[in-house]
Amino acid sequence: MALPSNRAGVVGGPRDSHVGPSAAVDSIGARGIAVSCEGDLDVQGNLNAIGADTQVGVRYMKKFNYSLANTTAVATAYADDDCLVELGALEVPIGAAAIIFDNVLTNVTVVAGQILVGNIQVSATAGTATNAAITAGTEIVGADAVYLDAAGGNLTVTEINPNLNAVAVRHDRPGIQVAATLINVYLCTSTTINADITAGRGQVYIEYFAVPAV
Repeated sequence: MALPSNRAGVVGGPRDSHVGPSAAVDSIGARGIAVSCEGDLDVQGNLNAIGADTQVGVRYMKKFNYSLANTTAVATAYADDDCLVELGALEVPIGAAAIIFDNVLTNVTVVAGQILVGNIQVSATAGTATNAAITAGTEIVGADAVYLDAAGGNLTVTEINPNLNAVAVRHDRPGIQVAATLINVYLCTSTTINADITAGRGQVYIEYFAVPAV
């Protein structure tokens, strides 16, 4: 494949990635260049990772979009910790021993239209429907989550639930470790709600470590 370059071995010009002898350009498109590399990948300038999923070593970053359009609170009330929406699954390599949640961003872009606070839980069970209880869920963001400090001790703070009825970005650093099987992520309610919340929209960004077994 011919490279759009003004220098030998440099993809796209002097501010882009240098593709060494062990690297291959997989594709070139409107959104950029896909490169696979065995060995070193030298970057001159900026390296921008654009997409819903990013992996660097054992550190993963995952983006989920959420919509409350299919919630059914008008017909049937939601109880505390019921599922609002299944966000999706985390990427975890085979043989991983644990997941540690480092950073979680909750970005509410459209309010729910009712007083509604929530929480984020992970579970080994996929496919939990809206307005149903999570199977053996572990809360990683919210008032019932137990955040840890850098030394692994419990933080002496009171966590709060994300407000899904206010346009805002919230940053949490849980430090929580769970089993590597708890890959299914759910946005849940912490409010007993029996009103229309279908307008709610936003994103959840999760940065985590998938820790390999020794």
